[in-house]
Amino acid sequence: MKRSIFTLLSVALILGGCATMSPDECRTADWYLLGEMDARSGRTAAHFASRDRACREAGFPADEQSWREGWEHGLTVFCTAPQGFRFGRDGGRYEPICPGALEPDFLSGYDIGRQMYVLGDRIESLRSEIQLVDVSLREAAGNGSLTDEELAALQRRQELLSRQARENELRLAELSGLARGLGLH
Repeated sequence: MKRSIFTLLSVALILGGCATMSPDECRTADWYLLGEMDARSGRTAAHFASRDRACREAGFPADEQSWREGWEHGLTVFCTAPQGFRFGRDGGRYEPICPGALEPDFLSGYDIGRQMYVLGDRIESLRSEIQLVDVSLREAAGNGSLTDEELAALQRRQELLSRQARENELRLAELSGLARGLGLH
């Protein structure tokens, strides 16, 4: 049962991330395709229950067998190293959904992507903190409100934060190179 990429993208845009479905969506649902999209989004099999509940409330039965078949097919697309990398890099939190044989491959990419995501967040946080220290230093220079010791402490803090940011940027660059070398992006 092959589906076109256009159809997959259309459904993704229409339903993008919604846990519940409208009555119209329930009435016209392609349950196989919904299952596939849920798996490709990293959703667990439990996600079907929220779709089922919404459609049952709207008076339309959900087709669990078709959804599960689509979900299982979607796992074969999702549970790869490149997908794991993208999922981790984009901040996705992995719920163990990949079948045993596919999970090591997925996790090899996910771990690198997740590390890159965490490092990116850390770098942003360090840059924000550096900016705050810069503002404090400029204000202190303008109004002389800090002692020489306090100024020196702020400068040391700024240097430490800058060094940490550079170290994290280097590690991020290393991981990016590793990911490229492995063909993950």
